[in-house]
Amino acid sequence: MARLWVKKWIVFLSLLVFTQAHAREQKGQEKPESPYENLPIVTYDYTLKGLEGTDIPKEFKSRSRLELLKKRPLYSNFALSRRVQNDKDILQKLFYSFGYYDATTDVLISDSLKKDASCHVEFTVTLGKRYKLKSLQFVFTPKSEGPEPCQKTLSDLKLYAGEFFTAEKVLNAFDDVRENLGTCGYPFAKIVSHEAILSKSDTTVALILTLDPGPYVTFGQIQVKSSGAVSTDYIKNRAPFKQGEPYDQGQIDDYQDELSTSKLFEKIIIQHRKEKIQKNHEVPIEVDLSDGKPRTLSAGVKFGTSEGIGAKTSWTHRNLMGHADKFVVGAEASQTLSMVDLNYYLPDFLKRNQTLGTTLNYKEENTKSYDSRGYGASFVLDNEFRKGWSYSYGLSFESTRISQRGEIIHVDALGVPLGFSIDTRNDDLDPSSGGKLTLSITPEYGHLGHANFITHSQLHGSYHWAMDEHHRHVLSFWSRIGSVFGGSLNDIPSNRRFFAGGGGSVRGYGYQLAGPLDGVGKPLGGKSLLEFGIEPRVRFGDDWGAVAFLEGALVSETTHPSFANSLLFGAGVGLRYYTSFGPIRADIAIPFKKRRQDGGKVVDRAFQFYISIGQSF
Repeated sequence: MARLWVKKWIVFLSLLVFTQAHAREQKGQEKPESPYENLPIVTYDYTLKGLEGTDIPKEFKSRSRLELLKKRPLYSNFALSRRVQNDKDILQKLFYSFGYYDATTDVLISDSLKKDASCHVEFTVTLGKRYKLKSLQFVFTPKSEGPEPCQKTLSDLKLYAGEFFTAEKVLNAFDDVRENLGTCGYPFAKIVSHEAILSKSDTTVALILTLDPGPYVTFGQIQVKSSGAVSTDYIKNRAPFKQGEPYDQGQIDDYQDELSTSKLFEKIIIQHRKEKIQKNHEVPIEVDLSDGKPRTLSAGVKFGTSEGIGAKTSWTHRNLMGHADKFVVGAEASQTLSMVDLNYYLPDFLKRNQTLGTTLNYKEENTKSYDSRGYGASFVLDNEFRKGWSYSYGLSFESTRISQRGEIIHVDALGVPLGFSIDTRNDDLDPSSGGKLTLSITPEYGHLGHANFITHSQLHGSYHWAMDEHHRHVLSFWSRIGSVFGGSLNDIPSNRRFFAGGGGSVRGYGYQLAGPLDGVGKPLGGKSLLEFGIEPRVRFGDDWGAVAFLEGALVSETTHPSFANSLLFGAGVGLRYYTSFGPIRADIAIPFKKRRQDGGKVVDRAFQFYISIGQSF
């Protein structure tokens, strides 16, 4: 009986507790009362006086406790005074960082006149004179056992005597000094201290930077750790430095970029260790690699009003024979071009940085000027003698059947392609700085329609100027000039002539149409070409951008561009959507001059529309 009685009381008490808890939830009292609930909340606003015309208010707002904690309630004037004192300290640090070493701050807390604030905090600043930079002195301790550490001048560091002192700019310069030591044999240098000596008489700041240069280091042997699938000689040959040269971090970065560009490796770690420095100052360069995927498949599509839909695909097998070689099968198809090509590239052929490129291709063209069908082969040696600089030479052969203006001609020619290129662009698909200059000259001998010997030459250049630090506003230029030497225009096969118009040319005109036409509106081509364009590019947000462009072309029947022929201009606008693999572009362009054929029919469309991947140039 006693046990039954106890159980009944336990059930009763449990029901009672549950009922009270449920009742509290219904009344919104699930949380205990705050000890501050009945205290009045202190609200405030603040003003800064005496800082007009400076950047200090902007910097203060991003750091101020009064600003950042404004939505967090205060329950006493003491808590408010703590925030105010904290902000006063912040202001003092900002004064120093902008060179106002004599600045003072007075604070007044009073009743606010605003309805949404109970207190008003007023900071009244007396800035005084702003100090200017006088000099920068380097002190190295302990003294290095190697050559004198390299030093930068004030102008090298973008600091100038007599300019107003700014701490952020000076501290960035200090980091540049330390990093610069890593380019002349002192990769372990570190900043020990920095001191500012004030002169109140002329309100200037003299800076003293003390550095520990660390041990002097030269490049040692390259030690490769990899699976062995890629030739060790190839890996070592990518290094731009030689053993025994002073250590240069910039060359290590270039080495990393070179290995990354090959797309042979998934992981690349290049490092050196202080404890492994040898008595002769050499430090081994450790290269740790893991192989990437050897085969890739890529594809792209495009559209042009006059060219229709086009598609391009390629299959690449890297490191085919274990010598970092590459085999590429490519195919392209559109209304004007169908092509299949086989390519094989062998780097370091016979000597370092010389690549052997071999190509076999079959190509069909169906244009308004001519139809052609044929195959070709080429063997080219490309030599990169400086980063971004290269020259090439080789042999080529082509056999093509061409139908042009009711005539069938055959091309069976042997050529000697010669080339020179400078490429300083920061990106292939979306360049925002740097430029590219390409010169190609190809003498050809054989059966070339009605000619036996011609020389085809072309110079193509582009440049991109970033108009702001973040490369969101870019002004781009391009130009192309070319000439065919040997024979008259009628002697030269149509596929060796110059044409303008279409994507990658003057976009306001259809493919090959920005030049001389015959009586029925078909392009004749020319022996010489002059093209140019300008394109401002603006990026807004993270993913979108817009462009405007103006382009012109001159195609002449003479060997050199003749202004007796009229220049044809086109202009347009475009939209860009930026992806991880490059921008997708959509352009619409109009011709400035609409021409008619002999029957009066308009040749040039009112506009041309293009969709593709990558910038136009």
